[in-house]
Amino acid sequence: TRKLVFKVTKGSVGRANNNYKLAVIRAEKSLSNAYRDRRNKKRDIRTLWIQQISAGTRQFGMAYSQFIHGLVKADIFLNRKMLAELAVNEPYSFMALTEEVKKHVNWRDVMGRRLSDEEYDFLERPFEIPPDFLPIKKTQYEMNAGLQKTIQDKFGHAQARADAINSENIRTGKVILPKVIP
Repeated sequence: TRKLVFKVTKGSVGRANNNYKLAVIRAEKSLSNAYRDRRNKKRDIRTLWIQQISAGTRQFGMAYSQFIHGLVKADIFLNRKMLAELAVNEPYSFMALTEEVKKHVNWRDVMGRRLSDEEYDFLERPFEIPPDFLPIKKTQYEMNAGLQKTIQDKFGHAQARADAINSENIRTGKVILPKVIP
């Protein structure tokens, strides 16, 4: 057991890595911390997912609790890990999901305080993407033509420079050309 204790406390500061009595105490402490923190890690990750979902839902005019309530009402069963992934990496998909949830939420029941009819109408209105944020659609032909022209330009400049250097080396005798046997 001595070897095992010293293996656990390897790298500890002070005498805890070579004095058995201190090493036992340090090993128990480190193992208990590891046990506790393996459970706390799950808690922290779930908190992070909730924060990411909340940030995503607030962009589209909903609170996190309203969004989760709407998911239950709409019979959409996605776990928080997947919802956070959508909120961070797929904002358009997440926007579509929030629009679907908004259809199933009765805002007058959800809101704790009374709002004016204009505010309720604003909440029930679908979110519109500003035209500046929409991607510009190019045809495949236009993309390939532009890419080909760029590649040809770069390759043409590089090829011309290489040809000039090679002809200079051949002329000065720095390069010996291989004999070509027909």
